[in-house]
Amino acid sequence: MTMRSPSAILVGILRSFLTVLLAAQPCLATVVRAPLRLRAEIPNAGSAAVTVGAGSTFFNPAPSEIVPSAAGAALPSAPGIILTPVAAPAASPELLQAASRELSEALRKGEASAVETSGRHFDGLRPAVPLVAAPEDSGSERSGKPGRTADSAPAAASTLASALPDTVKFHGLTLPAAQFSEEGPGWMSSKLIAAIDATRETLDLALLEVMHKELIEAVLRARDRGVKVRVVMDSMHVYPEKPGQHRSVEIQRLIDEGIDMVMVRGRDKYGLMHNKFAIMDGRLLWSGSANWSRAADNVHKENTTYSADSHRIAGFQDVWDWMYGLSAPFGSPPGRADGEAPPQDRTRPVDFHGVGMPSYAFGPSDEAEGWLLKAISLARTSIDVAMFSCTSSRIKAALIEARGRGVTIRFVFDKSQFRYLPPMMWFVDNGFDVKLGEGYRPGKSAMHHKFVILDGELLQNGSYNWTDGARYNNFENIQFFTEAAMVGLYSAAYERLRKDSADISDDDLEANRAAASQRAAEDAAHEQRSQGPKPAVRKDGITRSLGSPWAGRRFALSPFRRS
Repeated sequence: MTMRSPSAILVGILRSFLTVLLAAQPCLATVVRAPLRLRAEIPNAGSAAVTVGAGSTFFNPAPSEIVPSAAGAALPSAPGIILTPVAAPAASPELLQAASRELSEALRKGEASAVETSGRHFDGLRPAVPLVAAPEDSGSERSGKPGRTADSAPAAASTLASALPDTVKFHGLTLPAAQFSEEGPGWMSSKLIAAIDATRETLDLALLEVMHKELIEAVLRARDRGVKVRVVMDSMHVYPEKPGQHRSVEIQRLIDEGIDMVMVRGRDKYGLMHNKFAIMDGRLLWSGSANWSRAADNVHKENTTYSADSHRIAGFQDVWDWMYGLSAPFGSPPGRADGEAPPQDRTRPVDFHGVGMPSYAFGPSDEAEGWLLKAISLARTSIDVAMFSCTSSRIKAALIEARGRGVTIRFVFDKSQFRYLPPMMWFVDNGFDVKLGEGYRPGKSAMHHKFVILDGELLQNGSYNWTDGARYNNFENIQFFTEAAMVGLYSAAYERLRKDSADISDDDLEANRAAASQRAAEDAAHEQRSQGPKPAVRKDGITRSLGSPWAGRRFALSPFRRS
């Protein structure tokens, strides 16, 4: 007869005890009271132990599936939530969302440290809690130190990478579902280059700007091995209109290499093709806030996502095809968005407090802002905003209304945008909780995120700044996610961002007031200008205006206005 070790006997006793206990309450129980804290340990793939404090929820969908190492790690050391493996058919979405809300709220209030995780959870299904990045003693935290070096970029097994809620498979390549630039210089582009190198048939790109040599080399490698490469570019980066601006070396190389590249501009004078996304083989979508630039890769604060969701990919492909149809090749006047409306998601697959919302929305149109307003109107407890710039009067009014019904609202804005966009003083004048962030080179880089988390349940991200320009003039995209793990990951990123950001200083306020005075003087001078600009023909044959509305106008104040 085989003798069992004392530890194996103890695990068996614990497992039997849990089986009896959970037979009575298979899905939900109350944890004993303890100081609120979070911890996650992943003894083996597909299981987790998380400790949390009083009033928390205890999940276990199937007693027979308890992994002894997970249970043994959790119960003797501290009371808390046990997340047991994998399929979890009895754990309803409501219970999963309840756990997500509770842990996200604990993080938001600062009553819990971040959760540290590793491995993949629930076999691709939604985990029951936010799986977020490392605690304060982790090497992935920047601790407020200015600047970074390449040495600070960990390998793919870094804490943040391993904490991702899921991975995306693409032709044998494993990619993270989401990325944050805090992982270090080159971290985000390295994964994108790997995805491009794995592409076999088609690569469709929608890019505001291109200033990244290695990414262009990956595109050319794809073309050389037979991939059909097509690019929709913002026209003003191909035909610069401001005095002193020049086409980038990388864009010129795409032209010289004969890549199928077409140009389009948004509506009105200021419209941009502001999207930043890529579709590989119709099976992988890359999107987010990051432009194809060195600054985005190395010094700005950015986020991107990878998705193999066929519904999202089809929607982005539809809008890419629509933009391509509007565009014009190099040497011709660029296409325009005037009078055209982009395709939209009419299926409403995302549920937020019982209201169906789209997975994605595109501009220029009222769709994106309309759904943002709907989400804000549905928020019940919290709205956490990380936004490069925010000037939309309709969104401001919605935020005032949300605060009036008791919703806690917090902001992190880009420091340069606050200093140089007078309308952003509104948030100070109306008493909102605002912090200002920068990139990793203070004064020379941007807090470029564009995401919001509502009630710890709904995430919105994409290319869309909360501005009237984004609503009326630009080609833009937003996405909505309710997956608890994805929301939790962004919630933890938001807390790190708040910690790394600063309160508004007297210098910030003075800079904003000075910008307002300059704006008023420029507007007065603009009213006195003579009738219409004189036409001029550039060397590339494109007729442009010597009196460009960009020159000397309001956007010239901000060094990051186009990103």
